[in-house]
Amino acid sequence: MKPSLEFVENLYGRETLASIILHLRTHGWSRLPNVFVRESVDGFLEEALSHVNHDTDRNSYSLDSSIPHNHYAALAPRIRQVLPHVFSDEISFPSISIFETPWLITEGDKDEIVESYWHKDRARECQNIERYTVPTDIHVSIYYRDTWEEGSGSTAIVPFSHRDPNRNPHDGKSEILTFQGNKEGVFIWDQRCFHSGTTRTLPGLRLNHIIGFHAEPAYGYLRDMPTSLRNQWLESESIEDQIYFGGKWSRKSMLLEE
Repeated sequence: MKPSLEFVENLYGRETLASIILHLRTHGWSRLPNVFVRESVDGFLEEALSHVNHDTDRNSYSLDSSIPHNHYAALAPRIRQVLPHVFSDEISFPSISIFETPWLITEGDKDEIVESYWHKDRARECQNIERYTVPTDIHVSIYYRDTWEEGSGSTAIVPFSHRDPNRNPHDGKSEILTFQGNKEGVFIWDQRCFHSGTTRTLPGLRLNHIIGFHAEPAYGYLRDMPTSLRNQWLESESIEDQIYFGGKWSRKSMLLEE
């Protein structure tokens, strides 16, 4: 069944797009407004939640990996419009590829708001106040709920910490904010920033649908893998060799092996 999520089809204007990219580069995060048709979001979330599996032994939650709700939001025209500019010097634009689509799901209705784990995914990249470098990859977070209310469970971040190594969540002076916005919007953020999940004190499961993107040097066209390279990939044993010869996806998943 096709997911019920509907997209806003018209793209951002030039000034809005420039503002989004500037805020991302300076602050380390940016809000993409009106990506989805608001009236379609609740139904989509209800569909996804009906396919959530609960492991009672570990008290963990996961979304059925076979349903299109894992990646469907990435089809949104406004997300796809912004991404080439994230990885570009505005002279040439690389192709964009998805590298992960996890739904992070935990229990809500907690007693207090707690940051789970402050960290940087790309700790030693950039870190230059004077000179900006584009990220190797980027995350989009989608909550499918309004997150204006305290205790919504959205991501916490230390702005500017992707460029300023002196900013951190423990210094007592750096700003800490949580992503606040409408459910029809999404957040794009630089993993070089300090960030953390937060507990949800409101009713319902805590949700953060992360879609990870990176640039591919394809520039709009596909290449056939040379037969010799394919054979080397198939014969590779170590993880390093499999990535080196064939890219990030496992042979098991690419060849549909059980």
